Amino acid sequence: MKKPHKSMFLSFKYQGKTRLIPIKKEQIPQIKKRIKDYKELKAAIDELARINAELLRSEE
Repeated sequence: MKKPHKSMFLSFKYQGKTRLIPIKKEQIPQIKKRIKDYKELKAAIDELARINAELLRSEE
């Protein structure tokens, strides 16, 4: 019996639709780095939003 063919895809939402981009094995390290960078940026933005909300509440 043949082994099933494995493929990797990067999935994301854009303009309300899910997009899939095929990934080559040699791209995986670079993509993992970009995903890590995105998660760190998202965490920083979330923290700034939290701080701004606190500042707005303290001005009341």
